[in-house]
Amino acid sequence: MRFNPVRFLLGAIIPAALAAFATSCNDNPTTIGAGYLSQNVTLRAYTLTPDDYYIMSGVSAATNGSGETGLGMLIGHTAEGATAHGLLALTSQSPTISGTGSFPVKSASLQLHTMSYHLVTGDTATRDFAFDVVVLDEVFSLNAKWTADFATRIANAPSLGTFTGTYTDNQAISVTLDPTATQKFLQEYFRYDSTSTGPEFRTLKTLALRAKSDGRIIAGLNGVNAVDDSLRPKLSVVAADGTPDDTTVTLSLGTSSWIADAKMDYGVGKVAIASGLPVRTLIQFRLGKIPATATIHSAEFRLTVDTAHSIVGSLGIPSYLVGYLAVDSSMRPSYYLESGITGVFPVNRVTSTDAGGASIFTNTFRFTTLAPIINSWLRNSRGVPGYTNDGIILAFNRTVTSQANLETATLDRLVFYGLDEPDSTKRPNITIYYSLQTDAN
Repeated sequence: MRFNPVRFLLGAIIPAALAAFATSCNDNPTTIGAGYLSQNVTLRAYTLTPDDYYIMSGVSAATNGSGETGLGMLIGHTAEGATAHGLLALTSQSPTISGTGSFPVKSASLQLHTMSYHLVTGDTATRDFAFDVVVLDEVFSLNAKWTADFATRIANAPSLGTFTGTYTDNQAISVTLDPTATQKFLQEYFRYDSTSTGPEFRTLKTLALRAKSDGRIIAGLNGVNAVDDSLRPKLSVVAADGTPDDTTVTLSLGTSSWIADAKMDYGVGKVAIASGLPVRTLIQFRLGKIPATATIHSAEFRLTVDTAHSIVGSLGIPSYLVGYLAVDSSMRPSYYLESGITGVFPVNRVTSTDAGGASIFTNTFRFTTLAPIINSWLRNSRGVPGYTNDGIILAFNRTVTSQANLETATLDRLVFYGLDEPDSTKRPNITIYYSLQTDAN
């Protein structure tokens, strides 16, 4: 390998040079860090202006389904109008309670377990929790989303039973179901199709957990991906088979999801994210003011939460968000605001120190690991292999990291100050520190 003295020198002195001009942005490059650099290298800083951004938020194609690592289900209704319905499907059957040789249903119940998340607006002391278990004559799709038509079908679906009670975190819930209606459902919810490899089980109906309008809380329930099997939803049926104690059959639900309708603004220029829908934000940086031959050494992007327009549940504002690398397909309907590339950027909440010396969270989040990807964008712009500059996608975390899976298990909504915010300290901000080598020999 050929030794490059300039590159070696840069590796040694760039940290010191950055420290020397950390507070200088868009300065004269001949004076920034001049005492540290060789004569053919200049170190510069550029802070993007509002015209250097393109920002757009919208509902992502990502879903809450268990097939997309959806962790739980949100069910309920809040005073400010947010609504969430759960979706469940059975993917197995028992001849004891289904088919020509089955026995009558004596009793039935749906067993559920709450998570440690709830959202209340208005009277925050209320814990009134109410929902119906209803039957849809259809199978919910893997990419199920809230639509007016889907919500109407759920609203008009026949009920098997109702839960009304007081919500508590991490509690078991048993919903008593009507035996006659449950027996009808058990005879109709599946069929076997003939295939070249033999009979294939086919689910035909959906159990929906329909939020009642008199509830005042949206609560998290465990879905089929719960780590502990005892927390997963189950249908328990007692069959009157003539034995002294009858026979209890327990069927595990095979798939779960949920849909939500939440009142929030999103669109061009709006920096907003929301779980459950989910809403994500595309942020693109126009880098035309930075030479394509530059080497990026540091880039920190900051966003500040507008708490007056944000709504979070019992977990509070999270300490961790994620940024996905946007690609060309991120704007196509089937992959809207999704990445398709493994790996994410951590977006950490900034801390400060209170009067007593304790560390406390602020309302500012920051990306601190963007330098490598900006280098890749610049390489691509000059014809060298690298990623195309399609921007980054801001979102709540799901199972892409070891942090809490908030995007599929909460209905939190965060709004950030935009580029039109009068207070410039709250606007989206990124300063890029880079060097230029004027003589490559």
